[in-house]
Amino acid sequence: MTSFADLRELGENIGRVASIREKAESPTDRVVIQVKDMVLKVVAGNFHTTMVYTVGDVTLPDGKAVVGSRLFLQTLKTLKGKGEANIFPTDKGAAIVTSFGSRIDLDNVSGNYKFLIPLPYKKDTAPLVPFPAGFLPAAAKYLYATADYAPFEQVLFEAKNGALWLRASDDHTVGEVGPLETEHTFKSTLYPEAFQSLRGIEGAGGFWFPERPYPQVQQMQVISGKFRVATVVRLEYGRFPSVATGKYACVVKADRKLLVDTFKSLAGRHQYSRVIMEGKGGQLTIKAGDNGAANVVAEVEGEAFIPVNASFMAKTLATVDGKTATVEFSDAPSNIRVTGDTPWPLVVAPMK
Repeated sequence: MTSFADLRELGENIGRVASIREKAESPTDRVVIQVKDMVLKVVAGNFHTTMVYTVGDVTLPDGKAVVGSRLFLQTLKTLKGKGEANIFPTDKGAAIVTSFGSRIDLDNVSGNYKFLIPLPYKKDTAPLVPFPAGFLPAAAKYLYATADYAPFEQVLFEAKNGALWLRASDDHTVGEVGPLETEHTFKSTLYPEAFQSLRGIEGAGGFWFPERPYPQVQQMQVISGKFRVATVVRLEYGRFPSVATGKYACVVKADRKLLVDTFKSLAGRHQYSRVIMEGKGGQLTIKAGDNGAANVVAEVEGEAFIPVNASFMAKTLATVDGKTATVEFSDAPSNIRVTGDTPWPLVVAPMK
C-alpha cells in the first residue's frame, strides 16, 4: 500500500451522500471500495448524487468490496482520531488498517446497489467554472441561510456577462454567492440537499456542466482534489426571486454580534416576531412593541423605517461573516440587504 485515506475527511464527506438505514435493504445503502488499474477509490451515493473519493495509487490487484454504508461510516467515526488509515478490498469484503496497527474487517453486503453513474470527464466539451479553495464551505453556509427553501427547492447557477452567480431562496430570504469567472452563458439548478453535501470539500476545483447524454438525466459535477461529485440537475422553478440591487435610503454599519443579540432578545419566543427598524438622525432604533426597544450603537447614513421579522434578521446576521455587518434598507416595502466581510448579499423580505 502506498496511499492513506484521511479518515475524518472521508467519513464526513461520504456520510453526506450515503444512505444509512438500519438495514442494508435499499439499493443505495452501500459503500464501494474498489481498486482498478492500481488506483483505490471509495464511492457512495444515492439516486441523485454520487461522491467518488480517490485515495490514490496502490500496489494492489484489481478488486472491489461492497459494504453496508452505516457500518462503514460508524467505523470511520470511531477511528477518525487515528488520522489516516489503509482501506482496501479483501476476499470477503474490505479492511481498514490504522497506523497504530488496529484492523477492522467489513463483510460484503449481498444484493444489487444503484448509484447515479458519473459521466466521464471530457476536457473542453462543456463549461468548467473554477472556484478557489474555501469556496464550497463558505457558499454552502451562505445559501443554507435560506434553509426553508419552499416553494423554490433549488440552488440556481446562472452564468452571463463573464460571471457565474449562485442563488438560493425561500419565501422570506434570498442569498447570492459569487461571482466566479466564466466565458460561458447558461443556467442550471440543483437540489439544495445535493448542494449542501459539498460543504466539506475545502480545496479549489471546478463546476463542470456536461451536455445531457440522452436518455440519461443531466448532471453537474464538482471536481476538487480527491473528490468528484456528480449530481442531478433539476428543472428550474420559473419565478425565482431576484436579489435587490441599487442604492438604499439608509445604510447601517454595526457590530455583527451586537445586532444578532439585539434581534434575538427582541424576537422573544415567537418565530414570527415583528419589530420596527428605524434609521434616523444618525441612530438605529429597533422597536418591538411589548418587548421594548433598543438603540444600537452603529454608523447610520440616511433615514428609513421598515417592519422586519426579528428571528429572520438574527439568523441572517449570524450567517454573514466578519466583525461588522452592513444592513441596507429603505422605507417599506423595501427589502433588507445584509452583508459581512464577504460581499455576498443576503436579502430579507419585510413584514407588513
